[in-house]
Amino acid sequence: MSNPLYVVAVDGTENGARALGFACKLAKQSGASLLLAHVINWSGTMPISPLEVVDQPLDKAKEEDITREKILGPALETAKAAGVKADSWFNWGHPAKQMQKLANDKGAVMIIMGKSGHGTIAELVLGSVSNSLVHHSNLPVVLVP
Repeated sequence: MSNPLYVVAVDGTENGARALGFACKLAKQSGASLLLAHVINWSGTMPISPLEVVDQPLDKAKEEDITREKILGPALETAKAAGVKADSWFNWGHPAKQMQKLANDKGAVMIIMGKSGHGTIAELVLGSVSNSLVHHSNLPVVLVP
């Protein structure tokens, strides 16, 4: 039987860093490997959040480079320093849907992520990735405060 796989949502925030730290400790204890995942929030046809109306990325290649260099690269270094086997992945789209699909496609046993950084009103208007995953995922979702 192979080692379990945990999908860890990373986004370059303090909440994401705490989730990664928790995932590294858990993986070290259980012998699991980590798949560090980031979804660039983009619908492809129309804005899916008020922020995209104002600040849509103009250069997909540049956004992908930033994702690799500023988010996934440091996260991989953190996992490596913790002595945990990790790989990285990113895609464009709706974060909750992409995370759920990734976890299912890769045979992950759980999804680990930071608690939403939005305030209560923003969550009511926009929804949150963590809220969506908790309610729709067929896998355990661990929210790290």
